[in-house]
Amino acid sequence: MRRLLPWIPALAWAVAIYLVSGRSSVPVPGVSGADKVLHFGAYALLGGLLAFAAHRSALHPGVAVILGVLYGASDEIHQSFVPGRSPDIRDWVADALGVCFAVFLYTRWRARRSAPSVNAAEARAPSLRA
Repeated sequence: MRRLLPWIPALAWAVAIYLVSGRSSVPVPGVSGADKVLHFGAYALLGGLLAFAAHRSALHPGVAVILGVLYGASDEIHQSFVPGRSPDIRDWVADALGVCFAVFLYTRWRARRSAPSVNAAEARAPSLRA
């Protein structure tokens, strides 16, 4: 059970995405391109949660990217069966970009957290001053 625990937030968010995309209409602000921003944001959150779960499970971050991008594709296919909705490749691109962006940010953040601080490295290095 402990191995599955890190995946629960990502799974819960994926279910939320599924439920919203199963609705015949979703209110979107009247601003041009707002739906793409919403797709990007929703999938960026999913990507971050997947990156966290992959990290905690000692998996490569690419697993998070693959899972998120494939889920975005399956979401667009799912919408083709919902009355009043249709799949859109541009939505999937926004989904994929959101996932990739969040996984990239998460891996950079993890790398910075685990890197030794500059001051600690300077303290250990021998002085070259004469």
